[in-house]
Amino acid sequence: GRIQAKAVRVPTVNVSCLDITMQVARDTDALEINRILREAATGGPLKGLLAYTELPHASCDFNHDPHSAIIDASQTRVSGPRLVNLALEKGAAVMVCSHLGRPTEGEFSAENSLKPVADYLSKALGREVPLVAEYLDGVDVKAGDIVLFENVRFNKG
Repeated sequence: GRIQAKAVRVPTVNVSCLDITMQVARDTDALEINRILREAATGGPLKGLLAYTELPHASCDFNHDPHSAIIDASQTRVSGPRLVNLALEKGAAVMVCSHLGRPTEGEFSAENSLKPVADYLSKALGREVPLVAEYLDGVDVKAGDIVLFENVRFNKG
């Protein structure tokens, strides 16, 4: 999997909020993630360094805590295909936009096409995700539909 994180300052001098995003190798849910983190904090290799709480807190509640990090279990979220499917089921029109590689501006390049991404999304979501090459003049996406725009770097400007 992959991990991405960002730290955000909160209104307390010696407390930061760390937002961690992970891509895992298999399906999971927030309960499983929290169970793993709770076990690591209470009896696992991070005992004494990591704390775990399910209680509501404000930033001042973490002030002067001796742990290096505290997991606020109420903030654990799992997204991915389930989140996209929920949006579609609720009637959202989903338009996905991305880029890949460094193709020559304004020219199509098969090696930088998002076709494999469209194929992957179709498989992951269990529905066709059309790859739309011409979208600069607008695209009609109906409620409950999803489209993937071709590599934005194929356009000039």
